This record gives sequence, C-alpha cells and structure tokens, in this order.
Amino acid sequence: MRPWFSLPAAGLAMAELQNKAGKFIAPSATSGQATLTATQSDMPANLRRFFPDPPGEDSYPMVTYSWILLYGSYPDQKKAKALKDFVRWGITDGQKYSETLGYLSLPPHIRELGVKAIDGIQ
Repeated sequence: MRPWFSLPAAGLAMAELQNKAGKFIAPSATSGQATLTATQSDMPANLRRFFPDPPGEDSYPMVTYSWILLYGSYPDQKKAKALKDFVRWGITDGQKYSETLGYLSLPPHIRELGVKAIDGIQ
C-alpha cells in the first residue's frame, strides 16, 4: 500500500498510483503537467481528448481536461463577443489562477487550439 497525502487546495486524501510505465506517482502539478504534455500531440479537431492510462514515466494516470461546450454561432453578436472574450480570458490570462483553484494550467499548445476554436465562433 502506498502512502496517502492531502491535496491542499481541496483537503482531499489522494494516493500514489501506478502509471503505465510501472512507476508509482503522486498527484501533483508536475505529474499532472507530465500527463497533459505527453498526450497533447494528437488532440482531435473537436478538442475532446480522453487518455486512460497515459504514457510517460512521470505521468499521473488519472488526469483529464474540463470542457466548455459552445455553439458555433450566436444570434446576438454583442453576447457572442462577451462570451468569447470571457472564455478566451479563461484559457489565456485566467490560467494563472488554475493551481490555486485546484486545477492544472493548460499546456501552451492546447491554449492555442482553444483560442483558434474561440476565434471560429460567429
């Protein structure tokens, strides 16, 4: 049995888990980023990526993205602009708040794909 530790932001007990490479890895910003980095290269066009048991020596095996679903177009252009500005802020400047809120920040490549998708909204 591997030791448990507390995730400070949420006060939850977490466990080290054995990853695909056979190593026991503790959940942390570093091991989470290792997972996101190892899995970002083949992101599909719809930006929905699942990676059970991800590759990588330092990858934590239970990491995923959170998504926001948006329409491709909105009838009210003023509201569409406000929505796009807010979501763009969330995946760019807003990323500096990620870790203090208990999330991982998005890798730069994923941020770029997100901004491109936001720019395509009418």
